[in-house]
Amino acid sequence: MPHAHAAAVVDRLLRRLASDARRLELPPHIDDDLEHVGRTLSRLQDVLVSLEARSGAQEWMGEIKQVAYDVEDLLDEFEVEDHSSIKSQTSGCISEAAPLCRACSFLLLSPSTNRMKTIRRRLDFSEKDSIIFSSMQYSCPDVEKFDNGVFDTSAIVGRDNDKAKIKDMLLQSNEEKLSVIPIVGLVGLGKTTLARLIFLDQEEGLNFDCRIWIFLNRKLDLIKVASDIISQCNHKEGNLLDVHTDIEIQGNLQLLKNSLQEALREKRCLIVLDDLSSTDKSQLDELKEMLKGTNECVKVLVTTSSEITAELVHTIPPYKLRPLSEDDSWTIFSQKAFGNSNSNNAHLLEVGKEIMKRCEGVPLLTHFLSSIVHNQDTDMWLAAKDEEIWKLERRLATKVELFSPLYRIYYEFPSITKLCFLYLSIFPKGSAIDKEKLIRQWIALEIIGSKHDSFPPYVHGEMCIQDLLSTHFLQVQNMHSVDGMDNGIIPASLYIHNFVHEFARHVACDDIIVLDGSEMQKVSGKGQTFQYALLTCYRGQSTLSHSLLTRTRALHLRNSESITIPSEAFELLKHLRVLNLSGCCIGELPASVSHLKHLKYLDVSGMQIQTLPSSMSRLTNLELLDLSKTFLKELPSFIGNFQNLKYLNMHGCDKLQNLPSSLGHLQRLQHLRLSCCNVIAELPDSMCNLHDLRILDISKCTELQHLPPLFGNLVNLEDVRLSSCFNLKQLPESFGNLYFLRFLDLSSCYELQQLPDSFTNLDKLEVLLLRRCCRLQNLPPSFASIKYLRILDLAGCEALHVSTEMLTTNLEHLNLQRCLSLQIQPYYFENFNKLKFLNLSQCLPTSDCLKTVSYLFNLEYLKLSENFLDIPISFLMLQKLHTLDLTDCAPIHQSSNVHQIWPDIIGKITGLRFVLTKDPVLVASLPEPIRCSVGYDEQSPINTDELVISDTTGDSRGLSIAKMLNLQNRLELRFLKLEWVLTSQSAADELIEYVNEEEVLEKLQPNQTLEQFELVRYMGCAFPTWMMNTPMTSLPYLVNLRLFHLHNCIALPPLGCLKNLRYLHIKDMPNLLYLEMGLSGGPEFFGKLTHLKLETLNLKELPILLSASKENPCFMFPALEELSILSCSNLIFKPSMPKCAKYVIKESNMVLQCGQLLGPLSSPSPAKIEISGCIIPSDLLQWFKSMETPEEVVIDGEALTSFETLEIQGTQELSGSMIPTESDGAPKYTVIDSSRTVKASPRFGTTSEQS
Repeated sequence: MPHAHAAAVVDRLLRRLASDARRLELPPHIDDDLEHVGRTLSRLQDVLVSLEARSGAQEWMGEIKQVAYDVEDLLDEFEVEDHSSIKSQTSGCISEAAPLCRACSFLLLSPSTNRMKTIRRRLDFSEKDSIIFSSMQYSCPDVEKFDNGVFDTSAIVGRDNDKAKIKDMLLQSNEEKLSVIPIVGLVGLGKTTLARLIFLDQEEGLNFDCRIWIFLNRKLDLIKVASDIISQCNHKEGNLLDVHTDIEIQGNLQLLKNSLQEALREKRCLIVLDDLSSTDKSQLDELKEMLKGTNECVKVLVTTSSEITAELVHTIPPYKLRPLSEDDSWTIFSQKAFGNSNSNNAHLLEVGKEIMKRCEGVPLLTHFLSSIVHNQDTDMWLAAKDEEIWKLERRLATKVELFSPLYRIYYEFPSITKLCFLYLSIFPKGSAIDKEKLIRQWIALEIIGSKHDSFPPYVHGEMCIQDLLSTHFLQVQNMHSVDGMDNGIIPASLYIHNFVHEFARHVACDDIIVLDGSEMQKVSGKGQTFQYALLTCYRGQSTLSHSLLTRTRALHLRNSESITIPSEAFELLKHLRVLNLSGCCIGELPASVSHLKHLKYLDVSGMQIQTLPSSMSRLTNLELLDLSKTFLKELPSFIGNFQNLKYLNMHGCDKLQNLPSSLGHLQRLQHLRLSCCNVIAELPDSMCNLHDLRILDISKCTELQHLPPLFGNLVNLEDVRLSSCFNLKQLPESFGNLYFLRFLDLSSCYELQQLPDSFTNLDKLEVLLLRRCCRLQNLPPSFASIKYLRILDLAGCEALHVSTEMLTTNLEHLNLQRCLSLQIQPYYFENFNKLKFLNLSQCLPTSDCLKTVSYLFNLEYLKLSENFLDIPISFLMLQKLHTLDLTDCAPIHQSSNVHQIWPDIIGKITGLRFVLTKDPVLVASLPEPIRCSVGYDEQSPINTDELVISDTTGDSRGLSIAKMLNLQNRLELRFLKLEWVLTSQSAADELIEYVNEEEVLEKLQPNQTLEQFELVRYMGCAFPTWMMNTPMTSLPYLVNLRLFHLHNCIALPPLGCLKNLRYLHIKDMPNLLYLEMGLSGGPEFFGKLTHLKLETLNLKELPILLSASKENPCFMFPALEELSILSCSNLIFKPSMPKCAKYVIKESNMVLQCGQLLGPLSSPSPAKIEISGCIIPSDLLQWFKSMETPEEVVIDGEALTSFETLEIQGTQELSGSMIPTESDGAPKYTVIDSSRTVKASPRFGTTSEQS
């Protein structure tokens, strides 16, 4: 039905007329015609809705739709003229002459006036036909009758497993009087067929007294449902009394309910409600109440395409039906397509396999394509393989009505949702669709809105998204979340199933055109125009002015080669509102873009543009501007001209150096995204004037050091993303003024040391992520007063002093993983009765603490990994717990019989469904319903941003792990540990010699977002290309790198390229002997490195200077704070040891021979020194004596109070550090006993104490 959405188009025009009437001043004769057209269309709206499904009325509906489009085009022209007139008045025209000038402008445009009258006449003529259509009687389609005589259960393929699972669900729910199990899934998957298989199953266990099938046809009428159930009950009992003849109770719902209760009394009944779609909660509750029988249970199977319906009606979690496997799909296809002939035709078999793959496991589509090729020639087979399915459906008369079940859902959508869905077909198949940008396109095209502005347009967009999601017309991509939470950095991504996409193209065939740019010259317009256009393979021809596109309102360009768009390309696209050039290889935006007066949405993301044309400043209607991942070096000052701009995206503009002050002029801006702008070091103060701003994303701005002091002026902010701002040390005190803030992400702010005291003013805050803020030491006073806080993530806050008494008891999600300073108050968890998620991994919780966890009756997920613990028997109270993580856990008391006690407790937690453990004995001893994860082939119910692969191998197994994990697509991953093991110790030599370790590590390349990487026992001789050739582009955000036990590597990657590296630990690389370019591996220095640890190395020397110029030395480690050298007996620094605040030197004599410390003037003075197992030279001792400010000096565990009073502990065994002393002209050594521990003397206090 190509014009089924005509009523929706008219609705959009009427909304615009209602809006424009308040702001457009038209001459009287045009205004009269426009009002007449509006009134006429308003009268025709109901007729159009009633005729949506009538094929005979489609031509007439197309005429009305075209009238609406023509009026919209005229309004566009009038709007431009009105704007030009106003502009001329404000540019110096004499005010008295302005009205005359305005009237003349319309007189000069008499063609527009004539067109308006022509439109009026066409509409009046078409209105006469509406009387005929509205008076015609259309018979409603018959309600589907269930006939078990024509249903062959043996012919159903691929649903035996689904059938068995649902049968188990029916049998396990015997305790409930009413059990409702929805079967939910995409149209065409076979939900009704599966329900019939169960309905007709007479096997043991499904012994029902009564089986009733009700086909609802997406309409829920409680009176009709009750009547049909009673009628079928009476019929099965041979009762001649039919409810339909009982006039007294017919139509009276309460009497019907009473009769229904009587009919179901003492009967075990199976009821199927087929094709339910109601989302009215009260109606569905009444339905469930009505179906409750007496004395015996009633089992109800519901088939529905609506996720919302399934959630509202179920008493047992919905069963989500999945597509068929390829093998099952091929069975269906081959049986129907080949029958008894052509099965030996190798060519058709190959083509058939390709056709089957198009079906993607949807049985309805498989039946359709197999039916159209049955007994057909090769040309038809090739058409079924290559041609768009919606075109096949239109030109072929088949018995399979492919899109009819989709149309039934489509007709029920509100008119706005119909247009929203139609527009989805402009996206190519398989495209990821950004939810935020999709809604902004709908708004720009005026698809969504309200005549009475009852809701903001964006809210309407959200409602349409929900409508489409609930019916599987849209689906959410499988985005990895962190601990069950959306990480928020990645915009919500949607997609359309290919079957639904074909239906959308079928609906929109007269409104959307898809053109191959290389063949546009061959396409004839034939007077037809399209609302929306997708242009592929565009090569820069001046064909954007093609007659087919002149009235286009949305234009998407895709798959373009490196081209230059002609300067005049956009001149004739005067109705364009959406222009999407994302991903096109275009180096310059043509100046003619300024002719697009109605343009509201401009997406140039991913283009190679370095500047924006100055003529762009005239696009004053712009509401969305996407400049992400472009090569812009600066944002032009005319950005402030876009007074209507609501969304500005500059994500990934890594060459953008600063922002103009005019950014603060965007008074309507609601969403600003500056993430991954790695060069920006500060935000303009004017940005604090953006009072309408609701969402701000400045994550991964790695050079940003502070926020503007008046940041708190952004009082309407609801969502702030500051994660991975590595240099951000504190928030301004005004931050507490963000009273409406609900979401705050400060994850991986490694330099953040404190939160402002005003932080507790954030009353509305619901989500706070402080993950990996490793320098944060305290939470603000009265932190528990943030009473709406639901989610608190403190994972990796190793220095944070926190106790449960500091936290609000309203929390639902609490992550305390690796909070090493955690102060657990015994029995305090019992007050957190809303908690659903708790992570105590690596926290060493006490037994008392675990006992209080037992009081968390709503807890669903508990993570206790990497702890010594004993599971208390009181865990049996956690009846809602569905996932328990015991990875790498061990009992506190080694004598505990873990494999007997733990399974006994775990098996009695009735709601438990998933246990994470690597203990195969524990897995084997757990009861059957509980799933266990022992390897990477098991899918964990909750993802995390940390991944440890502790058994990587350099063989085919390692390659299969790499392929399965697909780390490059793990956008949420921040920590990765890869640990190599040998498959068998005896095969070690063979494994190293013949297996390509480098290939496995190459395939384990992580996503660019990785921040911490640990490589252990890697057996390859060389590092992969992603570490050697392009570390800055492969790992631009790497902060922490650990390389342990790499026995075969003889060189390091160019670590100096890692601009954000702060922590570097290299241990046990025996073949690392000499580094020509030092640790840097190139001309770059470690600008951010604060912690350097070298352990068990044979390395002989390391330079600390890149440039030896005395006037301007370039230091290798200018930001170093802590240096640890352990068991590096040959290592020396050239020309001297780098200067920093803390030293740890153990069993590394040569390091202490390096002389005085050397570093930039900004380097901190040494504050802590720890030395053991080393010979301390006399000149270094003299330097120790001269130090004024160290907090602590420890030698072999002894905190020294005075170098003059050192006591000799031994002179024979030089097992400790040896300090030379002079006596009788010969050096002697003071050996410090490492077994002694002395507290630091107050003399070695902090600098502030001494001052």
